[in-house]
Amino acid sequence: VVGVIATLALYFAVHTLFATSHLRRWGPLRLEVPELSSVRPTALAIMVTALVLVFRLRWSIPRTLLVCAGLGLAAALIGLPVT
Repeated sequence: VVGVIATLALYFAVHTLFATSHLRRWGPLRLEVPELSSVRPTALAIMVTALVLVFRLRWSIPRTLLVCAGLGLAAALIGLPVT
């Protein structure tokens, strides 16, 4: 179960923070490697905010999710690229 959660977390992180990625294969291992030049700055800023709120300020997960959802909505409303 832990492996499934970790795999999903990495998958969503790569596809949320980067616009493009490439699948690399090393034998039976398949690894999705993001293209670093395709970073999405708005998503990165929201992720850093979430990390600070959870790990530095010790906010609860629901409270942090509400703040980050609000930041994403505000970014979309003012026209920042969020996807």
